[in-house]
Amino acid sequence: MTLVTILFLIKIGGPIPKTPAHTDKVVHCVIFFGLTWLVFRAISKPKWILITSLAVYGAVIEVIQGLFPYRSASLLDFVADLAGIGLFLILAAIVTQFRRFRNTSSEES
Repeated sequence: MTLVTILFLIKIGGPIPKTPAHTDKVVHCVIFFGLTWLVFRAISKPKWILITSLAVYGAVIEVIQGLFPYRSASLLDFVADLAGIGLFLILAAIVTQFRRFRNTSSEES
């Protein structure tokens, strides 16, 4: 998580390249999707603790960014972080249901 924090706070040298609108929101979402997957795989705590911790982490990153003169805090970035967490949870639930269905189907055969 330290590496992710550093990457969020790092100052990019030179001019920032032009990207399509809201690309940074997609990046936030993808990073938090992956981070949620890693945390769920690596830490065996109740899911609500992990979800809350990830959400607080996303909020803290935004607050810290607001303290740097070359960065800015963004509520929409935080919302994108939450969306990444949510998308992971939705996909994990779908995969879990699919596996249960597949296991029940193979037991009936």
